[in-house]
Amino acid sequence: MSSEQDTVIICCGSVWVTLFVCVVIAFPEYSPLFLVGSLFFIAIVAIVRYVATEEEKRKKLEAQMKSRGLVKYKGKWGAPEQVFEWQQLEKGLVKYGDTWVTPKEKKKIEEEIERKRKERELFEAEQRRKGLVKFIDRFGKEHWGASEEIEVLRKKELEERQKEFEERQKANGLVKYHGEWVTPERKFEKEQLAKGLHKYIDRKRNSRWGTPEQIEKWREKDFEEEQRAKGFVKHKGKWIPKGELELLNFEKKTSEVLAKEIATYIRKNSKGLSLGKRTFNELITRFWMEKYRAVLLERWNRTVASKMREAEGATLNVYLSFLTEELIEWAQNKNLMRLTKADVNLFLASNNLKLSTSLEQMLYRESKLKYRWLPTWKRK
Repeated sequence: MSSEQDTVIICCGSVWVTLFVCVVIAFPEYSPLFLVGSLFFIAIVAIVRYVATEEEKRKKLEAQMKSRGLVKYKGKWGAPEQVFEWQQLEKGLVKYGDTWVTPKEKKKIEEEIERKRKERELFEAEQRRKGLVKFIDRFGKEHWGASEEIEVLRKKELEERQKEFEERQKANGLVKYHGEWVTPERKFEKEQLAKGLHKYIDRKRNSRWGTPEQIEKWREKDFEEEQRAKGFVKHKGKWIPKGELELLNFEKKTSEVLAKEIATYIRKNSKGLSLGKRTFNELITRFWMEKYRAVLLERWNRTVASKMREAEGATLNVYLSFLTEELIEWAQNKNLMRLTKADVNLFLASNNLKLSTSLEQMLYRESKLKYRWLPTWKRK
């Protein structure tokens, strides 16, 4: 019972008690009649409530049954097919196969089937007595004939079945290879294997076919690419981290060799830049970070710092020596008898080089002096 119903009952009870007290006080002689009437009223309310409750239950049950897809038939609930079967049985019908018929019709149908069966047996016995053979083709059609005729039909049937089978296989995207139906990819693989080739899948999941020797080379190349991708380099037949190779190279090289490397780096990366003291130092710093980063991060000590300072100190002279050689060669190609500042400026402009005033003067003095002492025949 819900709280709302409890509240209604309590209220009604309170009202009834109040009325009963009033009747007893005001009209005591009517109090028995009031009690009888009250009991009669309560009985009517209880009956009405019971009927309403049962009706509510019935509707709820019907809603549940209908939600399951069931149908009510004469007080029973069942699926539509089951209800239909109940209806047919009430009509006196019986089920024969998928059809509902009367018992008389069922008997007639069975007798007809039996008659046809016997006729069929007699027909087949007569055909066999004549020496004929039965053959049923792929469409279910019956053929009777002599053994030779039937054999021809069988061969034709087999050929047609084979043809249909091949057409289905082709429609499925298959091809015939040595009597076996396979995908075009599988056929290609079998052909490659027949040629003595093998399949190789590289590290990027691309496949190739080749001889064992080719595959071995591809495998080695793949391994090398994988090692390089990991930051390794090959040194004396072994793969070592790039940083370790940098350390080995740095330890073997003298400050003079490093100075030439720095000068070459600056010559390559200074095109279009205004090369002064600040830019020169920035390029040197970039050189160390690109070429010998591991040395700076892992092996920094006094010996390393000393070698780096010596290399940096010699770099300017080496760089100017490179430019001087290029300038002299350029002047020789121009067949100049002597070098002027204008020639130096033209050389720098043609090579997209911009030097500070002090560097330009140093280059001019060095190249002018060396060019002057060249034999005359080398200037033409």
